[in-house]
Amino acid sequence: MGSEYGLMLFKQLALLNGGALIAIAPLSQFLVGVEKQVFALAAVWFVSGPVLMIAGAYAAHLNLSLVASALEETRNSRLEDIHEILLNDKNPEDLPPFESSHKVRILLTFWASHLFGWLSVGSFCLGAYSLIGATL
Repeated sequence: MGSEYGLMLFKQLALLNGGALIAIAPLSQFLVGVEKQVFALAAVWFVSGPVLMIAGAYAAHLNLSLVASALEETRNSRLEDIHEILLNDKNPEDLPPFESSHKVRILLTFWASHLFGWLSVGSFCLGAYSLIGATL
């Protein structure tokens, strides 16, 4: 469910930035006397929004892949522990605790996906701010 929510957010960011990018051409014809550089700057911000969003989506994909791998690793380790307990008559408290090798990468990709998502929102806001400046 979390991945569906994240996918919906990324789609909304793409629509927001893409729609704003498409609106620049009619707006530049409507506003007379405004330098073309203002619209070019806004277009740069609106193009960088989806690029940042794609980087965030890729980080989210890596995060989900690493979580799945860590869960598989945990399951296999627990099965080995159960096998060790049953075959060798060991006490479960004597077995070392399991630590996933993906922990740091999971945290990095989790925060990277959030960072890129917020940067995409910021990119849209900067593009909109540059256009608002043209209309005043």
